[in-house]
Formats: sequence, structure tokens, C-alpha cells
Amino acid sequence: MGQKIIAGNHNQLHDTITEYCRITGYDAWSVGETFAKSVYFPVAGTLRNLRVRLVDNGGSAATPSSGEQFAFTVRKNGASTSLVVTITDASSDEQDLVNTVDVAPNDYVILRCVPSGGNVASRYALWSFEFDPDVAGESVYFNDGVWWKTQADGYATFLPTADSPYAYTEANMECYIATAGKIKTLRVSFATAPGTGAEGYRITLRKNGVSTAMAVTISGTATSGSYTATEITVAAGDLVDWFVQKLNSPSENVRAQIAVCFDPDDNDENLLINGFTSALNISGTKYYFLSHNISGWGSVESDVRQLTQGSAFKNLYVKVSAAPGAGKSWTFTVMRNGVATDIEVVIADAATTGTDLSNELTLADDDTVSLRCTPSGTPADADARWGMVQTASNAPAVTTQAVSSIAQTTATGNGNITDLGDPNPTAHGVCYNTTGSPTVADSTTDEGTATTTGAYTSSMTSLVANTPYYVKAYATNTRGTSYGSEVNFTTLEVPTVTTQAVTSILSVTATGNGNITDLGNPNPTAHGHCWATTTNPTTALSTKTDNGAASATGAFTSAITGLAPGTGYYTRAYATNTAGTGYGENVYFITSLDQTGFFWIEDTDAPTNRLHFIDPTNTEQTDLAVADVDDTPVNGATTAPVSSNWAYDQAILANGVKILGYLGL
Repeated sequence: MGQKIIAGNHNQLHDTITEYCRITGYDAWSVGETFAKSVYFPVAGTLRNLRVRLVDNGGSAATPSSGEQFAFTVRKNGASTSLVVTITDASSDEQDLVNTVDVAPNDYVILRCVPSGGNVASRYALWSFEFDPDVAGESVYFNDGVWWKTQADGYATFLPTADSPYAYTEANMECYIATAGKIKTLRVSFATAPGTGAEGYRITLRKNGVSTAMAVTISGTATSGSYTATEITVAAGDLVDWFVQKLNSPSENVRAQIAVCFDPDDNDENLLINGFTSALNISGTKYYFLSHNISGWGSVESDVRQLTQGSAFKNLYVKVSAAPGAGKSWTFTVMRNGVATDIEVVIADAATTGTDLSNELTLADDDTVSLRCTPSGTPADADARWGMVQTASNAPAVTTQAVSSIAQTTATGNGNITDLGDPNPTAHGVCYNTTGSPTVADSTTDEGTATTTGAYTSSMTSLVANTPYYVKAYATNTRGTSYGSEVNFTTLEVPTVTTQAVTSILSVTATGNGNITDLGNPNPTAHGHCWATTTNPTTALSTKTDNGAASATGAFTSAITGLAPGTGYYTRAYATNTAGTGYGENVYFITSLDQTGFFWIEDTDAPTNRLHFIDPTNTEQTDLAVADVDDTPVNGATTAPVSSNWAYDQAILANGVKILGYLGL
């Protein structure tokens, strides 16, 4: 999670000349890539996400003139990097969210602006970066020491500048630390050497009016020094500043750059610090840069706006150099996009400090911020310094797992929030469509806010059967919406079958007829007929056939057995897959009442065996001799049903009855 470096200044960009500025926005654009315009990094990390906005003199977003453009390039150690934003006449805001710049300790970085096309309109630039440290939680702070004079020892603000420290007392230079952590890795660079021999300067970190172990001495022909031995622990509300000492009467005034690292107890937090000896206006509302920049308090809020990235502000501490006086006050208000927010500190009467530790401000990419000061009752002359916590907002991280519980019109999406981001997600779930690359603009589930990482499920409903769908898990916070990878699935569909008329109906058997007109999805694992003496028989009954799996549509038959003679039955064709069972219509049929048309021999008929049969009227008939196996006329007939050489198959039932078979008489 990176530190958001908010920047920008109200110094007009040149229409034809290449210019340079510090990446923090401190000071004006100027010609030449000078020491004064560079910042030296105290620790290693990566610069990314350069965002730039052009504004007009009134602070409104504005494009370059027609046919003209500005190209902003991050340069490191005197060479251009790939982190570049070009703003043409088609837009006022552009970003490079792809390229990055790796920085090591003591690397120096500067922002270059190259105009082209001879811009006519006056334009100003606001910008921001993200610094992603190699060591989690570390954030970086840059102080332009400007000139350290040979006149006397003195004090300087922790940020943004240690200009002419001999001129100031400590009470007027102390800055607030708004959250607990450790100050470490101090690096100091001079543009020129301080003198010869032991001539030099020492800079020491002071905390609550006491010198700490953090100090750097640079003397003789040296131009840089660092301190990494001890981390200085600070608490929220501590006051810090720099003490600058002359050593052995240095012969040279020097321009200094100070870089220092802050490692918070909470790795999601970093510091915003600003303020200088610019007098507050006792008679009217004025505005100032919120972070890391100096100027006089201005009457126009848009002149001191700085560009932010997704983050949150909280815990505002303010100190003024003199109490307002009885019945008088100063009110300091954080502004966002020119509108007052809830973060506000009032310092009244005999007080010189104030805090707002309850309100929090959430910021989106490309919001602008500033600080407003409103006097009441003509307070005493004073200047101000302040500190605040910036929570580095970032989007959540999610992954998508395979869809489960797939049915015809429903399915369960599966996701996992691996990083809540900051702030916590206000919505999470899955999004889906039938064309691919779904977003929250498509069909979406919403499981609400999320306060912990981990797996979650989300029900997708009102789906279309046997249809391919594409799914992504998502989570949304004020930073944006993050998506997991895309997975796909196809909804299920129950097979479609029809039932035809039953054929070959006998007393205890019949033939069922069906047709699979749609296999559904997936293919059926079973199909056949089920039957009962009541309507709508199902496969839950034992009276069913199973013809096995089906891989093609078409007609099929089933042998229906175990029926009772003379009984009415309902049968339905069916086919089953994992989506369920599809049934055809009910078809009704009645089995034969008895064994009409069957023949048998009864051995008890003496003196010769007699052939018995049931005629179509359900009457038992006899008198047909079994011995008539030649062409002798029977009742005058020599043709069917009696002919020579006829034979029969015989089965003996449990009661001794011998069944001869159906002859069609």
C-alpha cells in the first residue's frame, strides 16, 4: 500500500521553454535541472501512478490551446524515465498508470515539463504520485533547506523547508506528528561544500524541545551525510523540528536538501505536514497549500489546490504561534474540490493548539484539497503549522473460483477477498453476463460491505437454462472496483420427452413408447417409462424401466411388465440428468382381463387328452382333439386353424396347467 504524494502549484507553465520542478510541487517551475529542484530519496521504493491536471487561472480544469500540448516526464539522476504524462488539447487530465520508476537511497528525482505548439492560454499544473516502498509502511519526506547561513545557529520546520534557520526560534518551527511511529534514515545533501577542514554544519532532529540521537554532520569538502543508526520513536501529537548548527565558522552558505523516512506503527498510514512563517490574515478568510508547499496565505482557494489520489485524511493537529485572545479564534478547515469538509479545528481564546480526531475525509483519484483559515474577532497576529494522517487508500483484491450448485436458472458464484483495500469494501459479490468480460454494469449480486478477507458465495438467479455464462468476483471501495479472473459455466436443462400410445398390450405386459426431443444439459444418465394406476407416475416408484444413458434424441421403447390383467394404468416416458427428470404426458391403457386366446391340455380329461382354450367371449371351450394332426376334415374344414404337421410349445404352470401358446383362433 503506497504513500500518496500530493502536489501542484500555482506557477504558470511556460509556453515554449522546458522547465523543471520538485515532485512535491514546492517552489516555482524554472529553467534548468538544478540541485534546488531535485529531491533525494532516503529509502528505496517505486514511483508509480503519475496523474496530472491542467487548470486555468481560475483553478478550473482546462485543456491546452488547440494543437498544443505539455509533456511531463519524471527524471532520475539526470536521465528521463518511462513515467510520462502528455496532455494534448483533447483533455485536461491524463495519467500514466503503467510505467514505474525504481528509486534507491540517494537517487534524486525531478519533474520536467516540455511544452510544444506555442500555448497561448495560461495553464498551471497539479499532479500526484504514489510511492510504493520496498519496506512495507515506509514513507518519504523532503525538506528544501534552501540557504543555511553562516550567521548563527537556529531552527527549521520539519517540513517543508529549513530556509534560513538562523532567523527563527524553536517555538515557531515545531510541526505536529499526527500518528505514532519511528523517524529514521536521515539523508542530507549540500549543493556546495561548507568550507575546508572542520568547517561545516550539523542538523539534529528535535522532539518536544529535546535533541535526539538523529544528527548529521557535514564539514570540509563533503557535500552529503546520513544517519541510519537509531530510529526515533514518536507518538501522535509529538512536535518535531530541526536544529541547525554552525561548526567552526563555515565559510560558505550552503543550499541543503533533507530527506527522511517515517515508519508508522500502522503501515496503512503516513503523514501530511505543512506550515511556515506566513502570517495568518486577521481580517478575512484565507487559503493555503495543505501539504509540503509554502506561499503566503491567499484569498483564492483555487490558487492553492493540490491533486490527490484515492486516500483518506484524519487526525488534524494545528498549532499557532500566538493565542488568538479572549473571545477570538481561528478556524482551520480542510477543503475538498473547493468545498468545506467536516475536518475542522478551532483554536480560541488562550489556546495555541487544537485537534480534530473524530472526522475522516475519503478522497477519490483527482480530488483537489486545500486548507482554509477563518478568523473571528480579530485574533492576535500568528502563523500556523499543522499535521494530519493520510491513509493510503487502495482498491480491494479479489479472486474468482469455479461456479458451484449449477441448476437450470440458478448457480452459486464463489469469490475470495484477499485484500480489503482501504477503506473497506462497500460492496462485493459477482458480476456475470452471456458475452464475456462482465463488469458491475452487467448483472450483479451484492453481498454488501466487507470487513474481513476470505471466501464468500453469491447466488445468481433468473438465469436462462442451457446457456453459457461468464462470471467475475468483484469488490468495490472508494478507490474503485477490483475484479477476479473470469470463469464460465453453462446452466443445466432438464431433458424434454414425449409419451406415445402404448402398444402390444396384453394382460400382464405392454410396450411403452417415448421420444427424447431435447437431451438437456448434461446428457441423460437414465431414460425409460414409469407407470402406476394413478396419474403422474414418477421415477420414485419401483414400477419403472431404465434404458440407461442417452446421447442422442429420438424414439425409444420400454418393456412394461408385472401388470395385473384387466387393470387401467398411466405411464409416462422420462429422461433424467443432473438437472432433474423430464416427463412426457400421461398415457392411459388397460391390460386384457384374462388369458383369452391361450390353449392348454388338461390331463384329467379321459379317456383322451382334451385341448382347452378361452374364446374371445371369455368362455372356456373344449372338443378340439389334439390327435388331429393330419388332413382329416374337422367340422368339414381342412384348412387353418387345423393343418398337418402343426406343433406347439408347452409350459407347465405351478398348478399343472400346460400352456400351449397363442394360435390366433
